[in-house]
Amino acid sequence: MKLLIATRNKGKRHEFESLLAPVGEIEFHDLRDWPHPVSEVDEDGVTFEHNAAKKALEVSLESGVSTLADDSGLCVDALDGAPGVFSARYAGLPGNDENNNAKLVRELSDVPEAERTARYVAVLTLCLVPGELQSRALSNLGATLGDLPELNYATFSEDQPTRHGDRLVFCRRAACEGRIILEPRGDGGFGYDPYFLIPQWNLTLAEVPLDTKNEISHRAKATREVVALLRS
Repeated sequence: MKLLIATRNKGKRHEFESLLAPVGEIEFHDLRDWPHPVSEVDEDGVTFEHNAAKKALEVSLESGVSTLADDSGLCVDALDGAPGVFSARYAGLPGNDENNNAKLVRELSDVPEAERTARYVAVLTLCLVPGELQSRALSNLGATLGDLPELNYATFSEDQPTRHGDRLVFCRRAACEGRIILEPRGDGGFGYDPYFLIPQWNLTLAEVPLDTKNEISHRAKATREVVALLRS
């Protein structure tokens, strides 16, 4: 069973492979090792759900295989939810973790620590071609493909699985609560992880071991729900 992870980020691919291991014998690929070039997807949606669905569908249609895509980001309360869907390009294009983090710190430099509450949000979307993975998912969803509504980016949510032609498209959403600090800590993870503190542990996501991160992170929580739908 092939599953193409719609990312060129090595850290994200490694996380997904680890988290999806309980599903069984999946042959993982990402956009770096896929044998044919795949076009960049213009993530122009205003919600995480829109972007994740668009990426999963377009990559699946171009590659011809089942695809997992995510749109995830940091939502800071004191910044009215920013950077949100613009997290990867918060400081402009091309996206750069160092520049994004520098801008985040500048924006929050005058905000008291107690008010720097934030959450990582992840929406994982699967676009499954006909085959074993699609059959498992439909069985666990208690649905048949023909009875599902057509995919509509504007209304796409985890509450309603959808279809596009012979493909099943569904998503799961999860969040990880924390607080932003102004000095980085830890050398693990990626993105905003060195600045994202888990208050009850007094550790950033860049400081916790990968197996612990795979228990508490936004992406881990959403992926566990996906695993439940893909297991036979």
